Amino acid sequence: MATIHYNDGQESRSVDGRNMDFGQIKDIVGGYAQYTTLPDGKTIMFFNEDAMLLRLPVNMPATAERIKLALLYVGERILPNRIASYSICGNVVFVTRQEFNHIAG
Repeated sequence: MATIHYNDGQESRSVDGRNMDFGQIKDIVGGYAQYTTLPDGKTIMFFNEDAMLLRLPVNMPATAERIKLALLYVGERILPNRIASYSICGNVVFVTRQEFNHIAG
């Protein structure tokens, strides 16, 4: 199940990622969609590649999810002076590896 985290105060929602395509993800993130695999190796995060340049607001639910996965799966120490490097800006879509394979098709 894919999860969409909005940065504008909308409640996060779950959707079936197998019914999504890359165009829909670009629409959700509001521009060119870049992706990265998170530390658990099973979750892929799509985000707006230009989010920092566009000065999009920090997405607190997505940032918290990224930090949680870093702590759980890598045992990474999150130092206070490095929190900014974990900040995610703009709308974000988290998908499973299987959903990603379908989207990338």
